Amino acid sequence: WMVCYKLGGKYECSTLNLNNIGTLLHQLLKENFISEIEANAAGIVEMHYDFFLTNIKNLTEIKMYDLTEYEGLTMSDVKKGKPKKRPYRDESTLTNDQKAILEALKQTGNPALIESFWKDNGEKKFYKKRSGQFWKYLCTLPINLERYQIFNELNKRTATLMTEDNCFVYACIQAGVDGETIDHMREVIRVRDFPQSKVQEISDATGIAFNVTIGYFNDSRHNEIKRYIPKECETVRTIDLLLVEDHYMLNERLPMTTYFVRNYKEILKACGGMNIEKQMKIYTKR
Repeated sequence: WMVCYKLGGKYECSTLNLNNIGTLLHQLLKENFISEIEANAAGIVEMHYDFFLTNIKNLTEIKMYDLTEYEGLTMSDVKKGKPKKRPYRDESTLTNDQKAILEALKQTGNPALIESFWKDNGEKKFYKKRSGQFWKYLCTLPINLERYQIFNELNKRTATLMTEDNCFVYACIQAGVDGETIDHMREVIRVRDFPQSKVQEISDATGIAFNVTIGYFNDSRHNEIKRYIPKECETVRTIDLLLVEDHYMLNERLPMTTYFVRNYKEILKACGGMNIEKQMKIYTKR
């Protein structure tokens, strides 16, 4: 906790934690704010010096802030009377994959990435739009899909690759779009979660046509293709994208069969000595 109090017209500030809470207990007991019985019932080891710089009765104002809710709180915030409360984030509501992603983001030490994660995963959505976000799953097959912003493990490096660019921008980088155009895309998008309407805006500004195939994991809906063609200039190139569960990636053939993806464990048992490139081309049970 951050404890802010007014002494002689000036604010003072101290941090209250498990290491020094015994000093507050001592002062409350010494100045008769609590009884011996109440002090003993608190279950706190008394420390024999005071928490505040003066007697409590000399303080004109005391404010306490939970630093888990007011992350990064400063004395300046308190003096201005506008401390910013952080929204409550309950990690117990996250899936195991989301928890792993969050832990990897914490390792980067970048609060903006963590804030962006909670924006995508920790806030209730009252409506659903197709947009661009990071991929929620890890690839458990021994293949490299980093070109599509899909990773085999979460660590500081992959967490940075996963979050430093919107998946749409990441896909365009992998497609070889020049740096100046990429920077312009970043300016248009600004955030990782953006609506499909922005794709047309980017197409008009860059001269790039986009064929976006919207895919689904189940068979309840057929894939659909949306085409975005520059309206006011010639098309300089076309990029084929796949949008699955709000994640944009390049839409291109991979050197592996559907059978390999669905039956990798069985293939590994039967053909464990075979190199992975040959395993990826197996299309039926042997």
